[in-house]
Amino acid sequence: MSVIDWLQLLWTLAVASAVGGGVFSLIAFYVGRKRPQDEAAKKKSHALYLFSYVLMSISIFFIAFRGLLK
Repeated sequence: MSVIDWLQLLWTLAVASAVGGGVFSLIAFYVGRKRPQDEAAKKKSHALYLFSYVLMSISIFFIAFRGLLK
């Protein structure tokens, strides 16, 4: 596999993880707004937000790593 193939793969992974993070963030927002007084819903929303932040951080890592390979 050449460096150009790796660059495309890293870009695809970065975009996919960023979009996934955005989707999980929207789901967390919806869960938190649906039942704002429910403690279980708050915990679930919090966990979904954390997972979305992890995915977005992974996306940033892929972008930075791709920049190092260029």
